[in-house]
Amino acid sequence: MDARILADLLRADLVYESYVPTKEFREMRSLVRHRISLVRNRTMLENKVLSGLVFVHPGKTIVSILYIVGIILIVVGIEKIISGIFVGNRSRWGAVGLGVLALIFGSITVAAPVSTAVFVIFMLGFGLLFLGISHVVYGIGSKE
Repeated sequence: MDARILADLLRADLVYESYVPTKEFREMRSLVRHRISLVRNRTMLENKVLSGLVFVHPGKTIVSILYIVGIILIVVGIEKIISGIFVGNRSRWGAVGLGVLALIFGSITVAAPVSTAVFVIFMLGFGLLFLGISHVVYGIGSKE
């Protein structure tokens, strides 16, 4: 864009002012950016510590993660049941049913984390096996 085009746009009142934030806004933006970098660094450090724990104690780490997942499932289940009962919408009983399932799976996970881990690994194995078989069947069928 050259000076003539800019002059024509200015004459036609088509050049708009650009926004320049105030000093307070720029300072707040700087603080938010700094907080984001601090949170990112904290998360990176947490991930390094957890990866070290996984490397040193893999069994205990899996059990700990399953306890956390079980507790989260229990909390989510309770929340879904309460919201399904008290919030009136079309999928109210679906939310209650989902909450009951989450509560059951969370309780089983907390009660038997090792058995749950074995079960999940087997289910993932079967799922991947069936996925592989379906890809092979699809590949054979699509060549014709």
